[in-house]
Amino acid sequence: MYDDLRELNHKIQRKQEHIDELRAALTSLSAPIGVVVQSSHSDRIASLTCKVIMEERALDKLIDKYADRKREVMDEILSLKNEEWQEILCLHYIEYKSLREISDITGLSIDRVKKRNGKALKKLLTAQANFGR
Repeated sequence: MYDDLRELNHKIQRKQEHIDELRAALTSLSAPIGVVVQSSHSDRIASLTCKVIMEERALDKLIDKYADRKREVMDEILSLKNEEWQEILCLHYIEYKSLREISDITGLSIDRVKKRNGKALKKLLTAQANFGR
């Protein structure tokens, strides 16, 4: 149901890894202060610097989108009256815990966690349908 949130999180991680790779490449090209570098080397440094800046801006936008979506998901989950359902959904969709991990955390059997997760999702879907989402 909230796969988009998890996908945004993965995109952010991949984008950060790409930025880290670009920074590493940039660092390897840097020359000590006072050392004159060739124009092509200088152009490569400038090009990589621009790429880092552009990727960081894209990352900022992804993070903003992720934060907004995460707030929406939290609001939907917290709209449920059942606190146990809230806990299970938060652990699964906000903290990305597996159903097995949730079972360990809550002390509920894996079967109970699955059933309560399903009931909570069904309730959310019904509520969304009633509000035209």
